[in-house]
Amino acid sequence: MKLTTMAVVTTAVCLLSTSAWAGPATANSLQIGLGFRYGIEMNEGDFNPWGPGIGASVGYTLPIMPIYVGGNFDYFFGSSVEAGGFETKGKVWHLMAEGGYDVGLADIVVIRPKLGLGPAGMSIETCGMSCVSDSNVKFAIAPGAAFMLFTPVIKLALDLRYAIVLSDPTAKALLFSVGVGF
Repeated sequence: MKLTTMAVVTTAVCLLSTSAWAGPATANSLQIGLGFRYGIEMNEGDFNPWGPGIGASVGYTLPIMPIYVGGNFDYFFGSSVEAGGFETKGKVWHLMAEGGYDVGLADIVVIRPKLGLGPAGMSIETCGMSCVSDSNVKFAIAPGAAFMLFTPVIKLALDLRYAIVLSDPTAKALLFSVGVGF
């Protein structure tokens, strides 16, 4: 009986303290962001199909549990490399659904560990005497974290992800994002 009473009291205290907790600055809010991206290719060689890029994101953080559900689109302009009379150019795009958990570090600071899943398109063109191109869309996984600072007017965000495109061979990149949101 004592154990049951203690369990009921403990549960009630936990539930009451959870409802009184304010949560992160993102709780119960729609978040829209635009920003600049940069991808560093993590495979062997000098060719980087990621490079500089742009992107947009939209998402919502649930009101009771600070679970984030959203998505993003990134377009990377890529780069080109010349060797042996051949020039190779490439570019990459991602369209990812994301899920994460928002942790409020202060009233205006939030960190969000997250995971993105979705298609990634890669285009590569090699030119010498003639040009040969290849484009394909493969499944991608991108674990990462977002760091957000909320000012009275806008949200400033820094995002770090490790993108893995499940192609043959697997393409990997470290992605940096800096953006503003509302």
